[in-house]
Amino acid sequence: MRRNDGTRVEDLNKVEKMKRMIDGYVELELKNMKAEFEDELKRFARDEEKKNEVRIEELKMMYRKKMDVLERRRKLRIERLRNMTKSRLMNNILENLMRKLKERIIGLTGSERAKLIERMFREAVDEFGEGEYIVETMREDIETLRNLTDAEIVEGKKFGVILKSKDGEYRVVNTVDEFIERKKGEIYECMIEKLEGML
Repeated sequence: MRRNDGTRVEDLNKVEKMKRMIDGYVELELKNMKAEFEDELKRFARDEEKKNEVRIEELKMMYRKKMDVLERRRKLRIERLRNMTKSRLMNNILENLMRKLKERIIGLTGSERAKLIERMFREAVDEFGEGEYIVETMREDIETLRNLTDAEIVEGKKFGVILKSKDGEYRVVNTVDEFIERKKGEIYECMIEKLEGML
């Protein structure tokens, strides 16, 4: 059978059928492509999510490392400050103790003072050796030393004994200041041992 334009109806049906078949095939291909695209998109999203998770973990590790470094530095600073403070405190305590020791020695009276001056004089004489000397001591101690020597005794300002050769070339200083300075290391060590346990 033919249509008015001369085309056969069977041909048209075949074409229509083919068109529907092609449309169905295209639609199926589009669905498949869409499904593949969505799968690919999901895979990409998962991959990106994994990459982001990995990156986030890397950033967390970097952050933890930096925080560890900062924490170690903070602890070191605190330890340094603690040590500096402890050191300053100990130095202040030791300086105060040395000052009080000096005040206590200088404040001695009577036989205690006389014994100490006598001992300081004998030590100075031993160190001075042979020869004539002039003795310098505080006014309060001149009488004590007159009983020990015939040497000239002059008034000085420091607690203790200073022996000078007559020509002024040689002198032996055995004063409280000099004694404390000489014994400072030993005194500090002794005091530090006692203070260490307290601080």
